[in-house]
Amino acid sequence: NTDNSVRYVNPSFETITGWSIAEVIGLKSPYPWWPPETASQFYEEDNTDKSTDIHRHERRYLRKNGDPFWVVVNIRNVRDRDNLLLRLGNWQDITERKEMETQLRRSEAKYSTLVERSTDGIIVVQDGLIAFANRQVEEYGDYSSAELANRPFIDLVAPEDRERIRNIYERRMAGETVSNQYETTVIRKDGGRLPIEVNAGKVEDEGKPANMVMIRDITERKQTDTKLRATEQN
Repeated sequence: NTDNSVRYVNPSFETITGWSIAEVIGLKSPYPWWPPETASQFYEEDNTDKSTDIHRHERRYLRKNGDPFWVVVNIRNVRDRDNLLLRLGNWQDITERKEMETQLRRSEAKYSTLVERSTDGIIVVQDGLIAFANRQVEEYGDYSSAELANRPFIDLVAPEDRERIRNIYERRMAGETVSNQYETTVIRKDGGRLPIEVNAGKVEDEGKPANMVMIRDITERKQTDTKLRATEQN
């Protein structure tokens, strides 16, 4: 009704909220399914919305047992010329979608933390360009994130090894079976060389194929191998 009192609800309302039709007919706002912390906001929105004919809100409500649920509320004002006769409200339960979004945000936060804290460098290559590089990669090469973003990954590889690495990448992205683990050398910003061990695999990023690469500095291991060979030769 125009005074915000409930004139009618359908059986689906009972299913969603837990309140019976008899319990809500005649109720005026603030309604019992409005959370106390947002009741004043909803009240203000609903009274402001009387000036426009169609409007939409995404809201968190409470069931009769206190459990929260989410709905998209679509309200249409029915008028006789300039006179407001009644307000028709339609709810779409989006609780499952909201829960999935919450879980996704939590997963993304955990994933992001793990990636940034990794002692290995992690790069995502898409269409031959660096789509993502964690802090360890920046430290390995002394590059800034801006300098790495959208840069051809092959630019970081030592010139004498670029053909081999490009071939491995292209064959992997084409679906061929290639080695996931190998060694190569990258060129630092200052021109220095850094031997690395690579562990790579094909993934999907935002609906497109990509190459996720984990790199590890093997400078110490290479130095140890060199000393060992020198000792054996003596």
